[in-house]
Amino acid sequence: MKTLTIIYLLMFSLTIKAGPIKFNIVNSVDLITELPFKKEQTPEFKFFHMQEQAYWYSLYSLGAFIMKSGLGEKFMPNMAMVKKMVQMASDEHSTAMPAKNPALLKRVYNYGNPRYINANNGDPSDFNNGRWAHGYNDPTTGKTFGWTLMKEIEWTKQFNLDNHFGDPGHNNIPGAQQRFAGLVLCAEALMQIKDYKMNPGNYKNSHRSDEYVVLSAISNLAGFIGTPSSSKMRENRCAKVASMMQMKPASEVSKDLLNMAKGIFQNMPEPVITKDRSLAIQALAWYGLANKKDRPVIKAKIKEHADELVAWTSQNIMNQAYKIRALIGAANITGDNGYKDVAVAYYHRMMDDFMPSMGVFIDKMSFTADEVAVLLGAFNAIKIFAAMDVGADKLAKDMTSFFLNVVNKSGLQISAPPISSIPAYKRKPSPMFHRYPTIPLPPMAGGPNGTAPVFARKVSLIFNHWVVDETFDTAGAMHLSNEMIWFHHDQVNGFPKW
Repeated sequence: MKTLTIIYLLMFSLTIKAGPIKFNIVNSVDLITELPFKKEQTPEFKFFHMQEQAYWYSLYSLGAFIMKSGLGEKFMPNMAMVKKMVQMASDEHSTAMPAKNPALLKRVYNYGNPRYINANNGDPSDFNNGRWAHGYNDPTTGKTFGWTLMKEIEWTKQFNLDNHFGDPGHNNIPGAQQRFAGLVLCAEALMQIKDYKMNPGNYKNSHRSDEYVVLSAISNLAGFIGTPSSSKMRENRCAKVASMMQMKPASEVSKDLLNMAKGIFQNMPEPVITKDRSLAIQALAWYGLANKKDRPVIKAKIKEHADELVAWTSQNIMNQAYKIRALIGAANITGDNGYKDVAVAYYHRMMDDFMPSMGVFIDKMSFTADEVAVLLGAFNAIKIFAAMDVGADKLAKDMTSFFLNVVNKSGLQISAPPISSIPAYKRKPSPMFHRYPTIPLPPMAGGPNGTAPVFARKVSLIFNHWVVDETFDTAGAMHLSNEMIWFHHDQVNGFPKW
């Protein structure tokens, strides 16, 4: 049956000329565009291009959403605090400049329409150019809150890497603007946690696993703020901001966050399905990284969930991906390579359905941003920890094909900014490292004023059409942004080990 399905699909891929059909559920308006699905026009695209594009797509999606869109409840930062942050980020090599009209968010909304509502005035420092429609003010889900918070923390860490964005007064990298952005992200994360604690009526879980995502993010920030320095950062500037905002030592802020995480852990709902156990293992890994005292108990819980995943069998591709991501994490924490062996077996089973020439699976050709996050997380887990067990070259080719088709060609990455928007000191020798050439620039991506460089909610390959739902799903987009920055395991580590 699968052989017949492949032949059927290949016949359509050779005979039908068509492209993505784009629509947006939030607006209930059909927005149709043609972007041909043509293998013969594909520029050379390699694994290292994919890694770098993932890095930049992760940043594009976060920045457009969390600083410009206005998709949530906004707050105005204290100007005296902003001045101090500018001073912390600047040195003789570069000076940070706060943006005009930022839209910093203390609570984020679940869904939005990423089309710009304002005509561009030509000033890249005016964030009003990147404003979206207001969006739906429904209670924010735990997964929306948690994945956004996690994303802010991970890019705060990234902007604090001395050898990437500089260490003021200690090297000559002119990264003041990016270092300042990292401090703003840190402040937003802390404001969002404050709102989460002070206004519980504004939040409502959509699923039991939402709590696991929240535990992951709170634990991650607790651990990071409690780390004054490391081999990658001479000083933790986010910890300084946290201390200033809460008027107590960063170590005390870290303890407060850890106590919050403990409360979440103690009230965690029991997992029921594969997704639950996978996210629970990931959450417990972050929690154990921050909570040294309770690691024996946490490790036992991880083992319990991992054993259940080993015992359960499934032919569902998403369940297989969830298992791969979680069991690799469990192997890291417990030291039991048996979990890794099972993850490898599930990877082989998942890839039995993969069609490298099309970059999709026989039984799965429709992908939400959240599902792409899970699948890329599984690919990445195997790439980092078990590449030799599955064949490193084939793994790289298959992962690259999936990314090329499902992220770049499908319309999942709705737009991408021009290379000129990237600081000169961070530009790679080829534009392919920063954007795929057929992805439109924001002004050309639909609507009278353009569309933000963010991830769409869902893409589906129907015969030879990629059908795109351009609704911005905050949780899915931020989950995917996290998994993409975690491709760079040597910079920010999405696989805690202790």
